Amino acid sequence: MVADLTGNLVLGVAAVSGATGSPGAYGRWIQESGAGEWFVLAHLGFFFLLLACFGWAAWGIWRRTTRPEPHVQLLMELAEGEQGGEAQVTGKNQGEVSPWERSADWWKK
Repeated sequence: MVADLTGNLVLGVAAVSGATGSPGAYGRWIQESGAGEWFVLAHLGFFFLLLACFGWAAWGIWRRTTRPEPHVQLLMELAEGEQGGEAQVTGKNQGEVSPWERSADWWKK
């Protein structure tokens, strides 16, 4: 783009052809319509909407990991309890038996 003597921008076609006057019909149409401005505003709006959606999804994932719903938290606690119980049983000495426990082959007797 080249500026003419009055400070207006001249389209590249007019600059190449050597014309230094006002822009052609295409240039006047672009300057007189707000379509270019609306195009930019629409794309900026869409971009910020997309950023907001990604932020909302990330917040939802973070919230679910830090504060799960009560039924999910109960399931997680039950799963941890099952794993912890096995570790306790295998860690005990074989000679130590509580009074309420049966031997491993109680059903054979």
